[in-house]
Amino acid sequence: MNCRESELQLDAYHDGELDLSGSLALEEHLAACPACSQRYAARRLQSSRIRIEAPRYAAPAALRRRIEEMLPEENPIKRKIRWRWAIPAAAAAAVLVSLAVLLPRPADDEALAGEVVAAHTRAMMNGRLLEVASSDQHAVKPWFSTRVDFAPPVKDYAAEGFGLAGGRVDHLDKRRVAALAYKVRGHMIDVFIWPLASVGERAPAAMTQRGFNIVRFDRGRMAYWLVSDLNADELGRFARLLQEQK
Repeated sequence: MNCRESELQLDAYHDGELDLSGSLALEEHLAACPACSQRYAARRLQSSRIRIEAPRYAAPAALRRRIEEMLPEENPIKRKIRWRWAIPAAAAAAVLVSLAVLLPRPADDEALAGEVVAAHTRAMMNGRLLEVASSDQHAVKPWFSTRVDFAPPVKDYAAEGFGLAGGRVDHLDKRRVAALAYKVRGHMIDVFIWPLASVGERAPAAMTQRGFNIVRFDRGRMAYWLVSDLNADELGRFARLLQEQK
C-alpha cells in the first residue's frame, strides 16, 4: 500500500468500515510511514475535539408530534409511539418510582462517567494513552505492581478481536486507578479499574456521554469502567468478556 491509497482509506479505517484484510494492510503501512501515521493522528484528534466541543441540542417535543402526523395509521412505529405515550400519568409515575427504587441510576454514576470520558480524551489528545506499551499481559501486570496498591486483572483478548495495547495510571474520583488500553481496528478502549470496599456484583450498565460509549460493572472487589468511540454493541461484547474472565 502506498501513501495515496492510505490517504483514501484513513476515514473508513477510523470509522471501522474496512474489512480485516484492509485494516491489516493499512495498519502495516501506518506503522512504517511517519507521514501517514501523523495524518491519521490528526484525524483522531479532530474527531475527539468535535465530540467534546461541538454543541448539542435536544429535539423539541413538537418534532415527535410532527413525525407522528406524517406516518400512516397502519405504520407499526406510529402505533408504538401512541402506545408509549398513552400510559396514564399516575401509572407512569408509579413505574418511575419503582425504577428509581429497584434500578437506581445514581447521580454519582453520571458524574463519574463524565470523568471517565474526560480522562480518556485527555490521554488521547496528549498522547499519553500508554505509559507501558505492550501486548504481553505478563509485562503489563507487573508494571502496575509498583504504581498502584492493588493488582488489576490483565488479559489479552486478541483472539476475540480486542488486543491489549498496554496501560497507564490515571486518576478518577480523587483516586489512583489502573487504565488498561485495548485496540480494535482504529479504535482505542480504556478500561479503568480500581478496588471496591467490599465484594459485590453489579450488572453491566451502558450509557453515552459526548458521543463516547461507556459500560460500567462491578465484579468481585473491582469496579470496571470502559469507554471508547467504538460502537455500543462491540463495547458491550468486550465488557461481557471482561466480566466472564477467570
